[in-house]
Amino acid sequence: MSCRHCVRTITALLESMDIPVVEIDLEAKRVVAGIRSPRNRFRVFEALRDGGYNPVDDASAPAPGASVG
Repeated sequence: MSCRHCVRTITALLESMDIPVVEIDLEAKRVVAGIRSPRNRFRVFEALRDGGYNPVDDASAPAPGASVG
């Protein structure tokens, strides 16, 4: 994800699947979306891969601003 076109493409893809986009950080190449089930996660990741993107599940990482340790 390197440009505003990528942001628009990913946003449109997620919204077409009724997945809310929570945050997009172009510099960090990070998208936070409200995927509620493993089945939806699989479908979203598959669609992103088909579009040429490489999704990574970062759900185990601490939230920005969260205290670690």
